[in-house]
Order: sequence, then structure tokens, then C-alpha cells
Amino acid sequence: KRSDILNHIVRLATDTYDDLKTTPPLYNNREPAKIQVLLYVSSIDAVNEASMDFTVGILLHLRWEDKRIYHDKAAQYFNASKLGSLDFDSENIKKVWVPDIFFPNEKKGSFHVIMTQNQMMRLYKGGTMLYISRLSVTLSCPMDLINYPFDKQTCHLLIMSFGYSDDDIILEWTNATEPVGGLDPNAKPILLDEQIVLPQFEVKQVLASTCNKRYHQKM
Repeated sequence: KRSDILNHIVRLATDTYDDLKTTPPLYNNREPAKIQVLLYVSSIDAVNEASMDFTVGILLHLRWEDKRIYHDKAAQYFNASKLGSLDFDSENIKKVWVPDIFFPNEKKGSFHVIMTQNQMMRLYKGGTMLYISRLSVTLSCPMDLINYPFDKQTCHLLIMSFGYSDDDIILEWTNATEPVGGLDPNAKPILLDEQIVLPQFEVKQVLASTCNKRYHQKM
């Protein structure tokens, strides 16, 4: 069974690497793990000028390689069964490393947990990991209201690793030439649901950019 194959693969990985859950894939090799990021904005629920924030619903897609999980035995299983991928159950997700993503300008946030937590993880043949989580976040957006109600505002959704610097993790926007979890391979790294309509605002442009910033000092 697929579940038995996954259980065996994860068990072998956890037996071999005691830090499988706590460290990035290349941490002990002193190399940064590259994490590809895609954001699907499913809703913009509120833009509040008084509190200077906005609330969005998002599907966060993260993709990386972890050869600790795709070990030699895992490759044999995939080749013998001709499987293209294996989906993780909630218990096995808890046993492996997941990028420690956070939103620096977040005021509050929550996972969606109707029935069960809205998350999935998939291991592809070759060692690529895909993790998707459904979130709602309220984010700070400093606004200049001098031209209100004809103002234009730029609001940011910032993403970074909480515990690691770019020596250990590099976040990259998804390579548009490669498919991610069944999405259009030509999709932009930030996708906005076409049904989003705001009563008092209009979304003019969505841009993806990168920067380096530290919130703590190296020891």
C-alpha cells in the first residue's frame, strides 16, 4: 500500500537522521537549502484605514529538495512501484522538516482547521518536497491618507524564515518554467483569485521581489 511505503520511507529517514525534523536538508553540509515559494491569494477580506492593516486568505506553496527522505531505499520503492509521488498524512508531516516561514509584518494569523488542519505535503520521485498550507493573516500596511479618498497605497506581504539566515535557507519565488502542485507551469509566483472584489479599493498591481533582512544578531 502507498501508506505502508511512505511509513517505511519516513521511518528509515528518521532512524538515519536524528535531526530530520529540526534542521534544513543541507544544514550539516553548511549549504543553504533553496525553498521555492508560490502564493495564491484566495481572498482579500478587509482593508482597514483606521488600523492601517489588511487581511488576506492565502494558500502558501513551498517546494524544496530533501535527499534525507529520498534515500536509496525510497528511490527503489518509487522505481519498483512506478509511483510519481506520495502524499503525507498528518502524523508523518510532524516527523520531517518543514520551512519555518513567518510574516514579519503580521498582526495576527491562523491556520484553517475546519475538520482537520488545511495542509498537505507530497514527496515526488527524485526528492522534491511540496508543502501547501491554507492561512488567514492580518498584515500591517502603513498608509498615507493625505489624498483620501483618492489615495493609492502599497501594502506588503513579507515572508522570511524565522530561525535561519540565508546561510542556511534561501527563499526564491517559484521558477515559472516548472509546474508546482498541479498549477499552471506558466503561473506567476503570486496569483490573485479572479473573483476578488473590494468595495472601496481596486488592486492595481501585484509584484514579487526579494531582499535580505535580519531580525536578530549572529552570536
